[in-house]
Amino acid sequence: MRQVQAKQTRFGAGGRLINAQLLYGEDACFEKEEVPFAPSGLAAGSLTSFVPGARDANTRMRLSTLGDILVFAFVEHRANARVVQDENGFEIGVEKERYGFDVNTKGDEILTMRLAVME
Repeated sequence: MRQVQAKQTRFGAGGRLINAQLLYGEDACFEKEEVPFAPSGLAAGSLTSFVPGARDANTRMRLSTLGDILVFAFVEHRANARVVQDENGFEIGVEKERYGFDVNTKGDEILTMRLAVME
């Protein structure tokens, strides 16, 4: 995890960066949380690790919302995605492409595409 902001989190490995970007959610936000090491159901005396720091606390990313629907996307950082939320949903743009979605609170389909523009 490289960076945590309320509406976006950046992950990285090597030279590659990926953004987890919030698209829709009532008062939704990303949060960073430190969690202590906990063995996975094994007796503590039976655990042996030769990896330095294996029992150190770790950091995880948490995403929460007050509502029932939460939509986020994983996007290459270099794509420079743009998100605009509106009353019924959101639009996401990447490079010369733009997509709009309505968010449905009832029925089987959560997202309905309303716009697709390729310039």
